Amino acid sequence: MGIGSGPARRYADALFTIALDRGAINPWQDELDRVATRLRDPAAMRALSRPIGDLTAKRDAIEALAGPLSREVRTLVSILLGRQRLHLVPVLAEAYRDRVRKHRGIEHAEVTTAVKLGAEDRGLIARRLAGYLGRQVEIEHRVDPDIIGGVVARVGDQLIDASLRARLEALRRRMQSTGP
Repeated sequence: MGIGSGPARRYADALFTIALDRGAINPWQDELDRVATRLRDPAAMRALSRPIGDLTAKRDAIEALAGPLSREVRTLVSILLGRQRLHLVPVLAEAYRDRVRKHRGIEHAEVTTAVKLGAEDRGLIARRLAGYLGRQVEIEHRVDPDIIGGVVARVGDQLIDASLRARLEALRRRMQSTGP
């Protein structure tokens, strides 16, 4: 998916390497996701990103909000706090998730439909994309009523547009090219 600034990706790669060695890939991903979720709150981010204040107290506040953290994730949070780069945590969490997917041979697909899909429909789309791509797919679902119907899927830099809007646009172009 290509998510992540340079520093966030480097932190994610380093943490992933250690997690792989220690068999902690999933727990650390969960911890990063919890911290990232808390830091997406603008008020929490402002309070914790101020250059003044005790770093240990800030780290403890993050852990109080996000739940217990492993020594490694806690250390990473402390490093980011000390370098005033706490804003990288949400991007770092996504970069880590990308690294986990890559390690497991899973493709990430952004799937857009006109209406919200249930778990069964999301599973069906994931299976069809997996069959088309020849590898396992994890989907991230978005809703955009402008596509009218059907599905638009983006996997890496590949776009699969099976939306009604695209079909109608193709029909309009064909009708215009044949003239009156």
